[in-house]
Amino acid sequence: ATPAHRNAEVDSTKTMVDRVEMRFDLKPKRLIADTAYGTAPMLGWMVEQKGIEPHIPVLDKTERKDGTFDRDAFRWDEAADEYRCPADNPLRKQWRMFKKPRTHITQAETIIYRAQQSDCSTCTMKSQCCPNMRSRMIHRSIHEDARDVARHIATTPEYQRSCCERKKVEILFAHLKS
Repeated sequence: ATPAHRNAEVDSTKTMVDRVEMRFDLKPKRLIADTAYGTAPMLGWMVEQKGIEPHIPVLDKTERKDGTFDRDAFRWDEAADEYRCPADNPLRKQWRMFKKPRTHITQAETIIYRAQQSDCSTCTMKSQCCPNMRSRMIHRSIHEDARDVARHIATTPEYQRSCCERKKVEILFAHLKS
């Protein structure tokens, strides 16, 4: 399926859930789907707006293929609203105050956390962290909390059961198509 086709499927899922809730006063406790539904906006809608457990693999493109630290090497500090690098230096969304407050939210619904160039230039781990950049950046989705909920659910026995149930339904749909 093309990306546009997947987006239409995701939008139609939202419409179906909303219609069933509105017409029959029924809301699912969990939703089982494949990775195409594991986008940050979809997971945010399910967890933050609808309170539905996402039994869906998280669509995650943060894995690095160049041998440098993945985002998982950086520790998130919610209280300080910053990441901490493996050398314990902070990555923040802003390093100075602005006269006009900013949201720092990009069009892709992420917030960019940056390290200070002075921290990175003197760091002994620079070659493992940001060899081709002045300093390290991490993009954090505004729906990251919902993504964390989905990641946690994926470690549960209930999620494994959902995967088996999803396969059974997919087999039935495959037979209906042929």
